[in-house]
Amino acid sequence: MIDLSHEIDAADALLDAQAASSLAAAHARPTIVPGDEAGSTVTQVIRDGDESEWAAGRYRITAVCAGEGTVAGTFAVGSHAEVSALTACTASGTVDHVEIEVPETSTGFTATLVPGGGSRAAIGYSIARM
Repeated sequence: MIDLSHEIDAADALLDAQAASSLAAAHARPTIVPGDEAGSTVTQVIRDGDESEWAAGRYRITAVCAGEGTVAGTFAVGSHAEVSALTACTASGTVDHVEIEVPETSTGFTATLVPGGGSRAAIGYSIARM
């Protein structure tokens, strides 16, 4: 059985510290899930999105990771995207910031978080306007 509850709690605690200024947040989720065979695991790519309207401006995505391994993130508001190799995850948690400049009102937000092979962590993020 996979138990990443400690990692999820650690990542969510880091997110909660950012909550006051956040427009949206995705609570921490595991980078691995049970596989088809007993005791096996599968890496989980996390994809989120919406079709909300985002005003022109600068946005900061705060990505958090607790556990071990690496994660690459792609974040986009409308057609404006940033790709980032996030800081390696640690047991106490890491925090990264990715900024996106949106020159005009745009529709849609997407986040794709891709764990590196062997990652065993929990990842989440929040978005704030700067």
